[in-house]
Amino acid sequence: MIVYGSGGLGREVVSMFSNEAGEMSRKAKLADDFLWHPDCWPDKSDFVVAVGDGKLRETMAARALRSGHHMCFGNFGMYAPSVDLMPGVLILKGATLTVDIQIGIGVLINICAMVGHDCILEDWCSIQPNANLSGCKIGKYAYVGMGANVVAAKKGEPMRCIGEGAVIGAGAVVTHDVPAGETWVGNPARRIG
Repeated sequence: MIVYGSGGLGREVVSMFSNEAGEMSRKAKLADDFLWHPDCWPDKSDFVVAVGDGKLRETMAARALRSGHHMCFGNFGMYAPSVDLMPGVLILKGATLTVDIQIGIGVLINICAMVGHDCILEDWCSIQPNANLSGCKIGKYAYVGMGANVVAAKKGEPMRCIGEGAVIGAGAVVTHDVPAGETWVGNPARRIG
């Protein structure tokens, strides 16, 4: 298993593989993007991309896939059988995913995040430690900061949507839709950019 990414997240993921996988622990390797290009990896290696930025994760995964490697998913959290996972998803320790959740390609669900019922997480979005989501759609490349809460809409209202590339600041409490590309912070969350 190659853990592609050299920062703190990459080191955490290698540590998780080491603690969870027994024999795998001797096979998990950290690949620094600048020092160890996928063309130098052993043939047809399994890999995960451990980088916080969704667009960078996508670029790095594409590079490794072009070199003939296989993107797998890393699961160190808990999820129900009704959770639909795509390749490249990384679910870190303490993360919990409840029921009827769709998770796209390359999604990062960080330490102790909670993804509640009826969520849709689009490709390459990032959910940071201790974030709480319920009944919402998180757009492609969106970033939900540490400890942020995306509160489900009231019964009968449309699902809460966080647009493509939107950023939700740490600790924010989101009670409205957030348009694509905007940054929202605070409690209740408001647009700042």
